[in-house]
Amino acid sequence: MNTHRRHSPYRIKTYIIRTLAVLILATAATIGYIYFNRDSSPIPDEIKRQLTFSPFILPANTTGFTTSDYAYTAAEGQVKVFSFEVQLAGGTLTVSEYAQPPEFTDITEYRERFLTNIAKQYATVPTANGTIYLGRLSLQANKQVGILLERGLLVFMNPDKDLDEDTWRRLGDQLEIQKVVN
Repeated sequence: MNTHRRHSPYRIKTYIIRTLAVLILATAATIGYIYFNRDSSPIPDEIKRQLTFSPFILPANTTGFTTSDYAYTAAEGQVKVFSFEVQLAGGTLTVSEYAQPPEFTDITEYRERFLTNIAKQYATVPTANGTIYLGRLSLQANKQVGILLERGLLVFMNPDKDLDEDTWRRLGDQLEIQKVVN
């Protein structure tokens, strides 16, 4: 008696199809994992390790803007400031940010006085990440400045030439918080 079973062509096809389906699904899962878990932060690792707050950044895959010259330094009064340059069509913008001083939450109307008296606010630009307040700093020859007061941060954005509100909106919409894990 022959105990060796012959596999029918149908069983062989089914086996091949199932094997291919498993391989395709495994490949898709691997590609998806790599794509969604890649680090889109352009901040150099040595600066990431030093950060004591979670700053706004422009991810590496941002369209219309490129970033460079990342720094984390102590400014006046030993306040740690995170900064970087943004290259945009026809110019550059310097972003400087740090944790909001306690006055912004402790003193009623401090925020409004700051925007009116110091920033000389003249317009607001709503974005996906909060309102960018446009002003003109008298101490900087009345140059345009954008200020974002969100997520406990004070973010100054200083362009080398005036930007229109649409450019400010596109910039603000593409910002992301870089989570700091220390």
